[in-house]
Amino acid sequence: MGRISKEKGVLELLKALEKIRTLGRKIDLKLIGDCSNEMKIKIAQEYKKCDYEICSRMSFEKLCELYSSSIIGVVPSLHEQCSYVAIEMSMFGMPMIVSDIDALSEMFEDEVNALKIPIVFDKDFGIELDEKKLADAIIRLIDDEALRLKLSANAIKNYQKRFTLEKMIENTTNVYEQLIEQENA
Repeated sequence: MGRISKEKGVLELLKALEKIRTLGRKIDLKLIGDCSNEMKIKIAQEYKKCDYEICSRMSFEKLCELYSSSIIGVVPSLHEQCSYVAIEMSMFGMPMIVSDIDALSEMFEDEVNALKIPIVFDKDFGIELDEKKLADAIIRLIDDEALRLKLSANAIKNYQKRFTLEKMIENTTNVYEQLIEQENA
């Protein structure tokens, strides 16, 4: 969900799906969001054997249906400030795999409300997601219903505790109040 681009980890996700496909597993991937023509061409040329569908924007009603009917959600971003998509997935109780970066590391606890995949640095290519670990996590989460149920329940609790509209307003207000107190001290 969101923008379909290199920095959102889409290419690493497709590489992980290729690895999974070579193991004889079939996974259907839906990429939802804005995607440049260049990225569509790159994906079509390099990932012909992956089962994916690129969908542009969709109504909130259809998005809710997709969240409710999907087995897992993957947020493989290489950089995030605050992932609204991850918050939405939590709201719907989707068992998730997220990259262990920036805000996602602050939002989720590994093995509690999501599975985290480490970022690696390659001197030639820069920051990348560990594709093998991502592929392993996808297979693990698909095969382990008990883990999916645990992550799902804890994702909802995490959402209710930290990311409802009321909680976000309360937290933002607290930050401003603290800044005002510091200014007046």
